[in-house]
Amino acid sequence: MPEIVIVLDKDEAAARLRVSERTVRRYITAGLLDGVRVGPRLIKVTEMSVDRLLAEGLRAARAA
Repeated sequence: MPEIVIVLDKDEAAARLRVSERTVRRYITAGLLDGVRVGPRLIKVTEMSVDRLLAEGLRAARAA
């Protein structure tokens, strides 16, 4: 059975991380968050990557 991946809008991810949407885009570009392209312009963020970043903390994630 395929794995179900929960995705969040950038604003939902930003609220959970307590950062701006622009910072979420930067985290995606830096590889700290997993972005999923849903359409030609729409990018969603996996809930798992948000939870991982919250659990590990930003400094630990950047070091990895």
